[in-house]
Amino acid sequence: MIELCTRSLALICCNDLMQEEGFHTLLKRMPKGGNFAGILWDRRNTGGSQHAYTEKWHSKGEPEIHADDLAGLICLLTSEGGGKKRPAILVGNSSGARVSLLCAAMHPEAVAGVVLMNLTGGHAAAEFLADTYHLQFARVASSSGLDRVFKTAHFRTCLAKGGAVGGIEKSLIDVSAEEFIRAQTAWGEWMARTADWPVVGIDEATMRKVEAPALVIHNFVPEDDMHTRAVSERVASILRKKDGKETLSDGFPRCSLMLSDYQHFPQWTARMTSFFEDVWERNGKLDAKTESESLCNTFLPSVQAGIEGTTAAVQESEKEPSRISAGL
Repeated sequence: MIELCTRSLALICCNDLMQEEGFHTLLKRMPKGGNFAGILWDRRNTGGSQHAYTEKWHSKGEPEIHADDLAGLICLLTSEGGGKKRPAILVGNSSGARVSLLCAAMHPEAVAGVVLMNLTGGHAAAEFLADTYHLQFARVASSSGLDRVFKTAHFRTCLAKGGAVGGIEKSLIDVSAEEFIRAQTAWGEWMARTADWPVVGIDEATMRKVEAPALVIHNFVPEDDMHTRAVSERVASILRKKDGKETLSDGFPRCSLMLSDYQHFPQWTARMTSFFEDVWERNGKLDAKTESESLCNTFLPSVQAGIEGTTAAVQESEKEPSRISAGL
């Protein structure tokens, strides 16, 4: 796996973007000469990834933890000789877009480009997501205990997926009800407080730290109260200009916005693959060594210390996928 990503540009898609079938369809449309490696990953506490609810995680919002995990995953999967790390292109939809954007802001040295689809923002989104992701499970744990939590649809799915890689059931069972409730309450309240930010969980100041070129796509039809055109347009406006300039130092556009009918899959995937190709060409012209050394120094000790992490499905565009444990 590490050898695979060192000779290609990693394209890392959050599993919220699409199911594996859609992910494979996207990879088949990738530029043939681009030498991309596609990676589908589950965020911590979702899918087949491990779970962590102990006190050391309570001080951050869960999206910030996911962004750190993603940067560590990039570091681990794109290792090269001499400590050099290759940046990756991140692709995310909805919550996957939030995590990808936050990772690009918090760890710019890790990201070559970012595709942000159907971003979530506003009071309706913040309140709904805070309750759906966190507060409802805190209530269930308080009233009926963790055994009842583990029987909910979300945790049944996590446990079923986790059986393929091991360790997830143990990480859930080992947590105390008190720790679980404190974590879910802290994360839910943190998310609810971000209702007035441009995107749930990401304020404008953080967003302006993004250095990588971005493609913002809004293609939900019909539009709901969480994934709105206004949110995508606001994010694109913030990312498009920095220090009065709409281009990066090499003249590459900072941000582009695409509005598309979700059903027009060939249209927006063609725009995405064009973006991948442009970023690939730009990345080949840049010397990433200096930019990426800090990523290596920051995350390799954590990886070696055995921090719980993510599970990824790995596929080259012309090969069958394989599933691995990222081991973060």
